[in-house]
Amino acid sequence: MNIGTDKGAYRKGDAHMRVPVLPAGIGRLIQAINDEKMGYREIAKVIGESPSIALRILGLANSAWSAPREPISSLDMACGRLGMDVIRSVAMALAIAEVFNPAACPGFNPRTYWLSALLGAEAAAKLAEDVTELSENQARTAGLLRSIGLLWLADSQPDQTDRAFASRQEQAADDLELLLKRHCGLGYLEAGGMVARYWHLPEDVVEAAFMQCRFLNAESAALSECVCKGASIARQVLAVKEQDDLSGEDEPLPEMDEYLHAAYLDILSRLDRLEELADELCR
Repeated sequence: MNIGTDKGAYRKGDAHMRVPVLPAGIGRLIQAINDEKMGYREIAKVIGESPSIALRILGLANSAWSAPREPISSLDMACGRLGMDVIRSVAMALAIAEVFNPAACPGFNPRTYWLSALLGAEAAAKLAEDVTELSENQARTAGLLRSIGLLWLADSQPDQTDRAFASRQEQAADDLELLLKRHCGLGYLEAGGMVARYWHLPEDVVEAAFMQCRFLNAESAALSECVCKGASIARQVLAVKEQDDLSGEDEPLPEMDEYLHAAYLDILSRLDRLEELADELCR
C-alpha cells in the first residue's frame, strides 16, 4: 500500500482510500474516555462539545433501555443514570461511528457489527479485572476499537468489502480477515491499525487492539492477551446465539480454561442487555 500525496490518503491497486479526519471535539472525547480520573460532570462537559453524540446519549438515558423514573434533561444526569462503563462504551462507539459511513456496503450489518464490538469490549474488560497492571477501561477501549478497520473498508471500498462478505456467506469457514485481504488488499486489523495511528491513539492500545491473535505468546503484553481472548469469547457467544441453544452453558466450552469460562458466562448473562444496547446504537 502506498501513501498518496495527501496526508491520510492511501492507494491500494485502483482503490483510493482516505482516512477520515477526527474532529477536534471527538479527539478530546476519546482522550476523556480513556482518562480514569474523569467523573460524571467532567466527561459530560466533554461530550457536550459533540452535539450529535450528546443528543444520542440523552436519548439513550431516556429510552426504554435505561427506563428512568423521571425524564433525564441534562448530560450530567444522563451520565449518572447510565453509569461510567456504559457512557465510555457508548460515547466511544458513537465517536467512531461519527466519522464513517458504511451504508454504501450492502453486506455490512450495523447491528451485527456493534453487538460483536460490544461483546468483545466487555469480555476484554472482564478479563482485565484481575490483571494488576491493567485498567478495565483500557481493555474495553482496545476491544471496542478492534474492528474499526471494517468500518473504514466498508466506507472507502464498499463494493470490494461487500464481495468479501458475500464470499464469507458462501464459504462460512473462510476467515473474514483473509477475504478482505483478497478483495480489498488489506484486512480489517491492518486497516484499523492504520486509522488508529493516523488519529494518534495511544500506541499500547493500538498494538493490543489490532494484534493478530495467532501471534500471541508468553511475552505478549497483558492488554493484547485480554483483547484477543475477549474477541474469542465474543465469537463463542455469537455462535451460541446463532444456534439458539443455551442448554450447554453450564459446561466449559472447548479450549476454555476455568478463568475464560467464567468470563464467557458473565458475558453470556449480559447478552440480552448488550443486544438492546446494539439496537440503540443503530438508531
